[in-house]
Amino acid sequence: MPASIQKSAMQSTIHALRTYTTEKHIAESIKQNFDQLYEPTWHCIVGRNWGSCVTHTKSNYIRMFLV
Repeated sequence: MPASIQKSAMQSTIHALRTYTTEKHIAESIKQNFDQLYEPTWHCIVGRNWGSCVTHTKSNYIRMFLV
């Protein structure tokens, strides 16, 4: 993922974490922001205990771990 989009992902995540308290709402906020900025369809998974099976296109994936 290009550095500019990674920066946008961090900004969107920080905003969502400051605004919402539930994992569902945090994920919705990030997804909606990216759908508007970079065209649909984006997927966002938030939480401590989650499982997923995803396929991604080269340079179109980011995994963040915030403590």
